[in-house]
Amino acid sequence: MAWYNELDTLTATDGATGEVVVTPSKTAGIHRISSELGEDTDPAIADQIGAALANQIAEAVDKAWLANTTAKANSGLLSIAYGSVDTGAIASVANLDRSSTHSSQRRLSERS
Repeated sequence: MAWYNELDTLTATDGATGEVVVTPSKTAGIHRISSELGEDTDPAIADQIGAALANQIAEAVDKAWLANTTAKANSGLLSIAYGSVDTGAIASVANLDRSSTHSSQRRLSERS
């Protein structure tokens, strides 16, 4: 992150990141229906049940990864230690907002 003038060239950099080891686990669902129900429904009930199970599985995976710990699942994002953001030599972030607001107001008044 840096400050640039209009039309300055931006230089891409790689952020400093760590890695997380992921051990796959299983999520599954089941819904029993009779053969007659599976064959005689319109729209096909099997397709509807399959879509519902896929939604439930996706929701279960999302909840587990966003949680701290989940029984029989990997630990989620809340289980990872984190630190604070270093703003460097910036004395006050509020001043950045103020100067940006004044620049916008100045440009608007110049157009009038």
